[in-house]
Amino acid sequence: MGKVVQKAKKHIIAVGRATREQSEAILAAYADKAHILFLDTTPFPDNEATIQPLRGPDRDHPVFIPYSDDEIDAIMDAVEGAHVSLVGSMSGENTTTRIWSMMGAAQNFKEELGARSISMHLPYAPFLRSEKDSYSIVVDEVTGEERKRNDHRAKMLKVFAPSLALWVDDIFMIDPHSEEAKSIIRKHFKNAAFFISSAQLKAAQIIRYIDRLRPHPDRKGGFVLLKQSGKGFVKQEGGDEPMRIRKVSLGAPDGANKPDDMAIAHRDEIVAILKEHLPCDIEGEKLVVDTYGIKKTRYGVGQNKSELAQGDVNGALCFIIDDMISSGGTQRTGAAVLKEDGKASYCVALVTHAIFPPKKKETREQRGKTIIEVTDGLEHFIHNHDGLDDLVLLDTVTRIYDRVYTKPEQKRSFIQVNSSGRLLLEGLAIDCRENVRLAPIVEPFC
Repeated sequence: MGKVVQKAKKHIIAVGRATREQSEAILAAYADKAHILFLDTTPFPDNEATIQPLRGPDRDHPVFIPYSDDEIDAIMDAVEGAHVSLVGSMSGENTTTRIWSMMGAAQNFKEELGARSISMHLPYAPFLRSEKDSYSIVVDEVTGEERKRNDHRAKMLKVFAPSLALWVDDIFMIDPHSEEAKSIIRKHFKNAAFFISSAQLKAAQIIRYIDRLRPHPDRKGGFVLLKQSGKGFVKQEGGDEPMRIRKVSLGAPDGANKPDDMAIAHRDEIVAILKEHLPCDIEGEKLVVDTYGIKKTRYGVGQNKSELAQGDVNGALCFIIDDMISSGGTQRTGAAVLKEDGKASYCVALVTHAIFPPKKKETREQRGKTIIEVTDGLEHFIHNHDGLDDLVLLDTVTRIYDRVYTKPEQKRSFIQVNSSGRLLLEGLAIDCRENVRLAPIVEPFC
């Protein structure tokens, strides 16, 4: 039997679906403090689940501890009287069945194995995207007529929260979509609900861009943006001259039918952090950071119309702040309106959770027949990202992480993945009641 289980530890970290970076962050911080178990979160029939420790790596677990059967049995025996932290992102396909499977695992840990307490860490849970009235407003693209579309996720949240509270003592989630969603969770978890903001992480990403700004060489005002490689400047579209950036502007898509949406508040939180850390000028050139507003109208799945509702973005380095990207419609139309109507210079979408459903069905008429085309959601976005220059993701699943980041032959230069492992550690530090000193996310600007 390996030394990892020679001494029973009173903390078990059970990892469901996670990216390489998330798993590595957990292993680096807790390998000597807790038993770390990787779980098979494949959906089970009838949404039932049993605890299935992995005996070998799979696509949801690129980082894996090769336990023997005896070691796994010893860890399972150590669950009795221990605290269990269940960790796993629900982003990606089969979100509903996967989250019920995780909830079934929580039930098994507590009722069958005798865990003392359970906390659940969900970087992304689909049911947090619910709206107060359980519907969204959809506008007919031809007639302009508005209609209500029922949102089953709102109803699912109201079922999910009380059911989860039967077995889970504390819950940790990153960037909930609305205040209403938070209130539903708090109703059942009281002070045991923790909502972790990615504002610090997003501010750090923005500072990385600002650190690439230099005064424009013609000294007629504004800046140029260094390429990521540090060699040369980003050029104007269709030209050889360096792109001129006059300021930095932050905005968030916000629909009039979603007054409860937290996007604008999240944007303002990031702006406040930036103002604490950024200088007033860069090499003598005044640095302006302000905000803009985008009004979004939804026509259907992946179909949105955006309008610049507030602010001047002419010549701006624009950041589109959002909590989730699925088809990419919101980010595409947002970037298009910023560049076409607002004359923005450069657009970056800064998104917490990336889903990109693996299959996207499109129908079209051809010679009187309905043709159904099945395309890959990520590839569709890559080839149809309009005026969006960069996409920065904080949390996604292995399927996407590997395709855009870790495999050189598939790496997309305009997509960056800066995963949420640091935010998971923040939640685990609170969960373990440890006085853990985590490195600051936002470093002083230099």
